[in-house]
Amino acid sequence: MKIQSYRTAILSLTHSRSRLQEAQLKQRFILLFLCLAMLPILAQNEKSAFDTSLDAYKNGNYQAAQSGFFKILQDYPDGRLTTATRLMLAKSYYKNGDYANTEIICNYFFTKHPNSTYLDDMRHLLGNTRFQQRQYDAAVSEWNQVVNSSRDPRLKKISTEYIFQTLRNYYGRSQLERTQRNSANSITSGLATIVLAEKLIEEGARPRARSMLQDFVNRQPNHPYLDRAERLLGGQTVSSSGSGDGFLFLKPEQGDTREIADEIELGMRYALLEYEQRNPGKNIILKTANVGETVISALNTTN
Repeated sequence: MKIQSYRTAILSLTHSRSRLQEAQLKQRFILLFLCLAMLPILAQNEKSAFDTSLDAYKNGNYQAAQSGFFKILQDYPDGRLTTATRLMLAKSYYKNGDYANTEIICNYFFTKHPNSTYLDDMRHLLGNTRFQQRQYDAAVSEWNQVVNSSRDPRLKKISTEYIFQTLRNYYGRSQLERTQRNSANSITSGLATIVLAEKLIEEGARPRARSMLQDFVNRQPNHPYLDRAERLLGGQTVSSSGSGDGFLFLKPEQGDTREIADEIELGMRYALLEYEQRNPGKNIILKTANVGETVISALNTTN
């Protein structure tokens, strides 16, 4: 009789536990369903808050933008726009002149989001920050990484120009020679060569500058600042040494399409440099010729 009572009690306890587990499972499913149902609403709210802060940034209200982007990260720490929000928060701090916090956010971003599509934007921003802090070597180093790895021609162009202007205005001869000698990036070393040649010309050492520029043009026929080197040489076209396939790009001498043509040429030069880095020993040369009134006149300049 007692054994039967124990069995009944055990069965009753087992059924109770089973019902409790079933109830808990149902609660979890309900909670999961509610969470999934809320996701579109949360995403919509995050997007709305982001757009509001972005409008404030575009209108020059950087303090409001900074506060807005910061609150988004607090309210939606794992939101869909987290990386974009961190980038814009860093930009807002930068615009407000808070370079210390800009630097903190950039470095945190590199650790937290190493594969983000905004990585190059953050690198470029950190370069700008270093420049504002008068850390010119560090600024050039950050921009150099953008030039070396970015797939964005616009960002590569801006970073290249920033490197060039920094070398030109803040580097002495010894620093330029060091950059020319030690930089692993051919674009940056080429920029250092051009700036150094400009300084030598100003000092009256034209033969040395000319020899340096001639060597540069021969070694780097696809450098994005090749035209500047050729102008320093006197405007003549200098042939590249060695053999290899190439392209001829015809550009209008003037008119509305000239600026577009310059952008296309720059993009082609960057693309060829990347191709050469991936395929050592392959020499692909890009030559340009200005188109005058007729295509024939342009072709005559290439004879």
